[in-house]
Amino acid sequence: MLVRPVRGALVLQQLHYADEIRPVSEIPLGEASVRQGELELATKLVEQISHERFEPEKYEDEVRKRVLEQIQRKVDGQEVSFAPSEAPGGQIIDLMEALKASLSAKRAGPKAEAPAVGPEPQKERKPAKRAPHRSADRPAKGSRK
Repeated sequence: MLVRPVRGALVLQQLHYADEIRPVSEIPLGEASVRQGELELATKLVEQISHERFEPEKYEDEVRKRVLEQIQRKVDGQEVSFAPSEAPGGQIIDLMEALKASLSAKRAGPKAEAPAVGPEPQKERKPAKRAPHRSADRPAKGSRK
């Protein structure tokens, strides 16, 4: 994440890889109201996690790397299987309380643990079953060929 000034406002921006960048003109901006407590909390949080210099070479697109590895396995004639993704849990958290707890934990030092917020750990997934092979001259049911 990166916080930067844009047209008189501070914008929290998720960093993207070069092929994911879109022009700012495509982003609809609306009016927003911010309470003083929220602003102070955000300022403290940004001060704690900010760095003087961003070094993008330290980061790598892990998802892209895994996909390319699977493609190479397929090209090499190896079987490729993907685990089905599970829907995330519907746990609702109070974001302000989670941020306050995070800030308190940082002030208390490395021994203090912030309370766990978020979904419970995922169970181990089994590989997905493969669909039966269809010949090129017999299209799948419902396909337009």
